Amino acid sequence: MAWGYEKSFTVEHDDTVRKKLNCRDCEYYDDSDRSCMKRPLYMPEDGYSQWKNCKYFQLRDDASQYDYKKYQYQDHIRRKQARKVREI
Repeated sequence: MAWGYEKSFTVEHDDTVRKKLNCRDCEYYDDSDRSCMKRPLYMPEDGYSQWKNCKYFQLRDDASQYDYKKYQYQDHIRRKQARKVREI
C-alpha cells in the first residue's frame, strides 16, 4: 500500500503475501542491514536470488507461506540433483 505525500510517496511492503522464495526467507539473512551472515553478500546489490547457489541456505520456520516455499526449495534441490545425474 502506498501513501501519497506532496512530492513523494512511501511504499510499504507486505511480506506475508509474497510467495516467491528468496534470501529474506533464510535463517542467516540479517534484516537490519540486508546482508547475509554466512557469506559476504549485500542483497540489494548481489540479488535476493543468491539462495539458489548457496550451500548455507536454510528456510526459516516462521517464513510466510512456509509450506509453499518449502516445496519450491525441495523442487529446486531435486532438479539440481537430476542435472548432476544427467551430466555423469
